Amino acid sequence: MAGRVVVGIGAGAIAVVVVILLLELTDHKRRGIWIGLYNSSFTIGVSLGGILGGVAINSKLGWVRQYLMSRSCRDYTNWN
Repeated sequence: MAGRVVVGIGAGAIAVVVVILLLELTDHKRRGIWIGLYNSSFTIGVSLGGILGGVAINSKLGWVRQYLMSRSCRDYTNWN
């Protein structure tokens, strides 16, 4: 449970930092376009994540193989 709290705080902080960076690094004329692209990509990702996850789970591989693949990718990228 504590790990989820830390991940949630980190994700919230990243979202705020991205908006701050967009505000600082873009000029006034194109700022709205960049903020709109950021918001729309976030919305599309959240909207399609559940749908694509359901399609992947109901595919031939099934949820067990999907879990094992994601776990092996996590173990492979763990540098500790």
